Amino acid sequence: MSAQQTSQVVLLLAADAMEASGEQGGRAALLLLDAALSILVTCHRSEGDRREMAGMLAEYVSTTVDAVIAGEVSK
Repeated sequence: MSAQQTSQVVLLLAADAMEASGEQGGRAALLLLDAALSILVTCHRSEGDRREMAGMLAEYVSTTVDAVIAGEVSK
């Protein structure tokens, strides 16, 4: 999947989450995180693998949030 295709999919998911949450950004973000975690966890059979995937998602989200905050502060 190209970067442009990925971007389009993410925008569609974000728009759907915003609609489903009644245009509440925080709730929409949590819906998307819940969906991502469900996808990661259901793709793995063992509890250890599931926990590893959940940990990877948590690390990714934390790192991404830090980067976004740093980018906003530097503007």
